[in-house]
Amino acid sequence: MKFYIDLYPSVLVGGNTWRSESRISRNEIVNIPIGELVDTPNDATCYLYGRELIQ
Repeated sequence: MKFYIDLYPSVLVGGNTWRSESRISRNEIVNIPIGELVDTPNDATCYLYGRELIQ
């Protein structure tokens, strides 16, 4: 059995952190402004925190 919870997504992109200002719900889509966080998005390493809660 899987449980889904609302959460605040957090992403580390190229050394810069982005955090959502509001909670997201199941089946909600969030746009992450990668281009604003790094100069060259193609070469940036990206970590999505809480990924085990997302399916």
